[in-house]
Amino acid sequence: MQLPGPEMLDDLQLTRLQPERGAHAAIVSLPVPPGAGEVRATNLLSQARPIAWWPEHLAGDAAGDPRRMLMTISSDGDLPEEIRPERATPVEEAEWAG
Repeated sequence: MQLPGPEMLDDLQLTRLQPERGAHAAIVSLPVPPGAGEVRATNLLSQARPIAWWPEHLAGDAAGDPRRMLMTISSDGDLPEEIRPERATPVEEAEWAG
């Protein structure tokens, strides 16, 4: 079985189901390819935490990498109709924006 590479994130696009209704926050269960590392929403405040991991029999050297992440996304205004996930640099500490 050929697993997708980290570039799979470049092809993902999250689309709001009801864009005509205003929303300032979203939660998504995001599939993550092996080797992708940290993930965030492009140009929006977001946070992602792993909820499932790649097993050794499928991912080999990437065993233990996140396989699925729960991502929260927020905005001061309405969220856009389409949101793109992207690979991110891990952050040690950040100020709370709330």
